[in-house]
Amino acid sequence: MPSMPILCKECARKKREIEENGAFEVVSCKPLSGQQNVPEEQKKCEIKWKIRGS
Repeated sequence: MPSMPILCKECARKKREIEENGAFEVVSCKPLSGQQNVPEEQKKCEIKWKIRGS
């Protein structure tokens, strides 16, 4: 399953980008471990997606 690290605040925008052509479906966008003491604006998440229908 493809994934990439992004800023957590970008999850919604990146989800729209990935899903806009209809071929992919985002399955999660979760904070990376060790992010507890990082300011909200700098927190990193991992977004994962799959081919729609698989």
